[in-house]
Amino acid sequence: MVIFFSGGDMHTEIVLLILTIAAEIGIPKYFALSIAINENDKLDPIAISKKNDDGSYDFGVMQLSGRYIYEFIGEYWDKDWEFNWQSPYDNIYIGCKHLKKLSTMEKINTWYGVAIAYNAGYSRVNDPPETTIEYAARVMEKYVELSNGKYQVIVPGK
Repeated sequence: MVIFFSGGDMHTEIVLLILTIAAEIGIPKYFALSIAINENDKLDPIAISKKNDDGSYDFGVMQLSGRYIYEFIGEYWDKDWEFNWQSPYDNIYIGCKHLKKLSTMEKINTWYGVAIAYNAGYSRVNDPPETTIEYAARVMEKYVELSNGKYQVIVPGK
């Protein structure tokens, strides 16, 4: 089964960015792609979520939390240009850097735990809401499917 197929449309370019940036940062590329798909199934770089319970919104491909976006920029942004959440590269880079940090934190020793922390926050790892447990299960299911070759990422001419 083919999950993505295109001759160079934005969707394919975003998938390639996710896979490339994740590998460069040192996280499993299909885990990062699984997170992105569960956050924003269209991988829309200008997506804005509905209002969160805390009144904030999430932005871009990786649905970066508006509540923490400036903290993320301060901690993870090390490029020579100004961060732009609508830029697929910038948004994916920050999201993958955050996934990497979560993977090294105490109490989180599995990718399932990283998915929980990405969705609900580090403080909720030991007591996540049911919706986050379901989210993490979907992420892990997609990650296993991608890793085991159930889906293929096909990019003609690459």
